[in-house]
Amino acid sequence: MALSNSQYDAIMREYGRQQIENHHKLEERRQEIYARLPVVRQLEAEIAERSVACAKKLLEGDKSVLDRLKEDLKDLREQKSLIIRAAGYPDDYLELHYRCPDCRDTGLIDGRKCHCFLQAQMKLLHACLLYTLRAHETDSYLVCRLLLEKKKTNRTHRLKMR
Repeated sequence: MALSNSQYDAIMREYGRQQIENHHKLEERRQEIYARLPVVRQLEAEIAERSVACAKKLLEGDKSVLDRLKEDLKDLREQKSLIIRAAGYPDDYLELHYRCPDCRDTGLIDGRKCHCFLQAQMKLLHACLLYTLRAHETDSYLVCRLLLEKKKTNRTHRLKMR
């Protein structure tokens, strides 16, 4: 059974929601680090400043700044990493964390469905199939099983009230 367009869209919306949540959590972690370790914000500002300055020099035709920038950035990133680690945080604390690291919560790897997408697809189709089967289960008077269950629940509730 293939997915309908609306089912596919629902799965992809969930991936979009997950990506937004990942970014929000990263921003929360970043703000936590900035509050506890203000030097990290300064290091990141220095990294940005040096990158922009290097880009300007490259546009002016100075190719020699690229190697120097790479070394400077490596040093600054290493300092940042050491400070974060010394404060008890993991190395990847300021990186995006994904539910599925294989596809990075996109559902696709090289244009093909990721295993997590296939799992979500199976879960959705299974739920649809169960709903369809329940809706078509009938008693002798062709009453939907779901209605019978509701009726049983109401009857049990009324008996308890007496």
